[in-house]
Amino acid sequence: MAEKTTKNRIEKIPPQAMDVEKALIGAMLIEKEAIAKAVDIVTPPDFYSEVHKHIFSNICDLYNENKSVDYTTLSERLNKNAIFAEIGGALYLSTLVDSVQTAVNAEQYAQIIRDKSILRQIIAAGSAMTGEAFNEVAAPDEILEKYQSTLLNISQTNTSTGFERIGTIAGDTLDLLERLHSNKTEIPGLHTGFPDIDSLTAGLQPGELIIIGARATMGKTTFALNIAENIAISNRDKIPLKPVAIFSLEMVKEELIRRFLASISKVNAQNLKKGIFNKKQDWTRITSAMSLIAQAPLYVDDTSALNIMDIRSRARKLALELKNSGTPLSLLIVDHMHLMSGTGRYDSRVLELGEISAGLKALARDLRIPVIAVAQLNRSPEKGDRKGNIPILSDIRESGAIEQDADVVMLIHRDWYYNKTDMDKEKKATIIVAKQRNGPVGDVILEFDGEHSRFNSASDRKNIPADIKAGS
Repeated sequence: MAEKTTKNRIEKIPPQAMDVEKALIGAMLIEKEAIAKAVDIVTPPDFYSEVHKHIFSNICDLYNENKSVDYTTLSERLNKNAIFAEIGGALYLSTLVDSVQTAVNAEQYAQIIRDKSILRQIIAAGSAMTGEAFNEVAAPDEILEKYQSTLLNISQTNTSTGFERIGTIAGDTLDLLERLHSNKTEIPGLHTGFPDIDSLTAGLQPGELIIIGARATMGKTTFALNIAENIAISNRDKIPLKPVAIFSLEMVKEELIRRFLASISKVNAQNLKKGIFNKKQDWTRITSAMSLIAQAPLYVDDTSALNIMDIRSRARKLALELKNSGTPLSLLIVDHMHLMSGTGRYDSRVLELGEISAGLKALARDLRIPVIAVAQLNRSPEKGDRKGNIPILSDIRESGAIEQDADVVMLIHRDWYYNKTDMDKEKKATIIVAKQRNGPVGDVILEFDGEHSRFNSASDRKNIPADIKAGS
């Protein structure tokens, strides 16, 4: 960064490249292709010089109007504006044209200008954040969330590609189809570790919000943790372990570890809680399971009463750290969303949960990963007029926007909970895919092993379609 000396202080000049700005405009005036390259990388605000912003903006106007762009047409356009005389008129334009011999480096010039602009935006954000911190008006968490979002937006703008020719996308899609065709067992999304669910959903997709809903004690947290275990700990599908983050608003992290231990070691979960186990037979399995857990790329935050701002801020921070380490975050789990709060005051809990679900969906898109949110169902399945006590989409508590924002909704039903006389159903669990925006709905039968905090794929490995139709 350059420095300018004044009488009393040294003033730093923001990052800029005036000569490069001149060279880019000169290149645009001698070759139309240079304009097409430049406008895809920079915009008028990216220029440091106000004069160059004005000239570039007028070049873009002529280009967008499909008019010829050269020294003559631009001079005529600028002559209509008083600022043209102030910047030196036609003479200044002439110096810009003479500043380059060829337009071959236009794309490189544009990228330099863009990079300098990003540095200035970072400086501006840092200065504004510093000012708000000194003012002590906004809460620290609010300031952090605001400027994390600002920096993320700057970053995303820098990596955005804008429009992409459909032929490029089609080629990538064709490659994927060929790969899937040659390997019929391949799932394009993130494997859950439950083959029947992966077959129905094609795995968990980046940018999707997945709701796992159930009444109390049905096993919704267990099911979410099993998915986390399959991805980050146990490698059941023989694919590389991937980082998973869990916000546990309901249970402390020690209880989560006990659940993972029970699932992996096959030692009774209640006995683990009490410390009752066979030292000889169980201890080896416990220590082996703990070794797997200790090495797993699994991250847990058990802070209670988080709001959507906290969740987004902490998730973004972890995702950035993991991305920089070369092992990007693959899945985020929130257990559960009804324990979260919004960031303001609301006339109803429905509106508050609307902000929460929209925030989780936005987070999934921002981080380009699937987000699983565990949700509580209301008492409707337990009412006498509900045949079979089977849950439906509208049973999600204060559902409203949750149904709309979710890409996939899975509801857990265990008939034995309501009918304990039929022992054949004791271990049977049905995962009802009640909504799938980009695929069919249907039921998947799993085995529920409550003693070991685990769902297992049923022995018959059978999907049972329930009036299969495209999700809305």
